[in-house]
Order: sequence, then structure tokens, then C-alpha cells
Amino acid sequence: MKLDFILDEDYLAFFILQKKMYNESKELEEIKAKLDSDLGYKKILGEESLNPIVYLKDDNIKKLVDEFMSTSKFNEIYKLYEGKNKESLAIAILNNTIFIEDNELFDIKNDLWDKYTDGYSALLSMNSFNVSTFLLDEDVKRVINNFKNTDEFKKLYKETKLYLESVKKYWQNNKEKINDYLKSILKMSFNKEVVVYITHPNTCEGYSFGDNKIVWGHYKGINNPNYNLIYLTHEWLHSLLPFTSEDTEIDCYIKHAIIELIADYELCSMLEGNSTLSVGHSYLGEYKKFLYPYWLKYIDHDNNISDMNIEEFIKYCSERYLKIVNCDVTRK
Repeated sequence: MKLDFILDEDYLAFFILQKKMYNESKELEEIKAKLDSDLGYKKILGEESLNPIVYLKDDNIKKLVDEFMSTSKFNEIYKLYEGKNKESLAIAILNNTIFIEDNELFDIKNDLWDKYTDGYSALLSMNSFNVSTFLLDEDVKRVINNFKNTDEFKKLYKETKLYLESVKKYWQNNKEKINDYLKSILKMSFNKEVVVYITHPNTCEGYSFGDNKIVWGHYKGINNPNYNLIYLTHEWLHSLLPFTSEDTEIDCYIKHAIIELIADYELCSMLEGNSTLSVGHSYLGEYKKFLYPYWLKYIDHDNNISDMNIEEFIKYCSERYLKIVNCDVTRK
């Protein structure tokens, strides 16, 4: 597990503006209130779509959008939205920003998904987590640049820099112990380097995105530095064991639940001296209860399950879960 820590002004400004921070200052509240009607700020908040040019920079999305616009169904719909940019309308329909209940359109979308899976997946994720995408939009860049010139941002930047130094130092002091643990629990070789964009701890952000990138910052990590290590490991595992287009919904739930067992449960127990299975996303509780007996065998020795590596174990658990669920359905 390798982590490269970065403090980027644009990313930091974006995360601060994106949502209300824990213990948000009156000064920052006033800045956001003044931005309330600004188009760029609305895009940061997800209330307005990004410029279509941003989406179309991705060749896979461009092919998808172009083919959709060539259909007679799109041209039929466009007559109801004359004056609206064609690309903007096509993107809004494809990502369901504009939802139209129409069986023929539904079939077209399904066909386009099968033909342009990568492009469609990218389109659906554009306005979610990837900050790099937002920073391509001129309205967003303008708001970000103006915000960076404020005294409030400069103060928050200094605080974030101190937090970064603390997180980085604690990681350096513990990385060998954590990597030894990961070698024993993953049972496979790994050399995954991830860039960590540190944000202000009061933004309470933590997720993986793009190509091996993580954003991290949480106020709980100030008084308990182990909290940073546990959840940095959790997000690193999402990069090592990503959700793929081949994964079913059940595969994703099982994979995420196992990541929680590795980081939120076992690593937490190792670092803190205590842990609980109730920590983590509540919607994964059912899956962790199912997994736990298999998990105990996996981390034990001298049985078939313990001979698996983590990828084999994930696949095995997904298959077992589906068999059990299908058996229950059959009985009913």
C-alpha cells in the first residue's frame, strides 16, 4: 500500500464549497450565501449540469451522444425542447436528468448501454465524484479561483496543511505494520500506489475516484489519528478491488462488505484494541452477517477457504450468497 499525499488548492476549494462543513464558520456561510445564485456554484452543488463540452471531451461519451442524437426518437423529443442545445438535451436524457417515460426510448437506452458501456458508465458518473471533471468547466473554474482569493480560504488552507502534515507523519510511522497486515490478509502481491488529495478535516470527505485517487479529510482523525489510517486503507482497498462492469449488484455489496471487514473491523481492532461489526454502512449489515462465518475460516488456517486469496474469497462468497438466496426463493 503506497500513498502519495497532495494538497491541491483547486480540489480543496471545491470540497469546501461542495457541501456544508462540520462547524462551518459564519464567514464561510456568508461567502456561500453570496454565491447562491451563481451558475458555477450551482454546478458544484450538482444543481446544474456541466457544460456539454466537458462531457464530450471523453471520446467514448461523444460516440454515445452522437449516435443517440442520430435516432429518430431523439429528433422527435427535440421538437419539444427547441432552442435547447442538442448535446445538452441528449446528455440530460441519457443520464436521466430529464426523465421521459417512453418504451421506445427505454429500449434505445438499453441498446446504447450494450454498445457503449464504457461511455455510458462514464457519463453517469461525470457529475458525481470526479473533481477533475468539474474543474474543466469554465463557470466552476471561475468560482473556484475567486474563492481562493478570499481570506477565509487562505485560513482553511493553512489548517488543512497542518492536518496533512499530521496524517502523513502518522502514516509514515505505521505503514510497515499496515502493509504487513495487508500481506497476511489479502494473500496476494500488490503494488498499488494511490494519490491522496487531503481536504480540510471539517469537510468530512472520504472516497476513491478516477484513476487511483482518494480524497480524505475528517475531523475525527484530528484527535484519533488511527481513524485516518483505517479509512485511508478502506479507500485504498476500493482502488485495489474496484467495482467493475462485470460485477453484479450482489458482487459489489459482497466486495464492499469484505473491504469493511478488512479495514473497519480487523485493522481497526489491531490499531485500536477494540472493534465492532456494527461499524460501517448500515445497508451492508445483512451481508456482513452472512460473510462472518466464512470470514473466520478465511483468516484461520488449515481449511480450503483459508487457502484462497482475497479475490478468490470475494468470488466464492458471492457465489455462496446467490446459491443460498436462490434456495430460499425456491422454498417460498
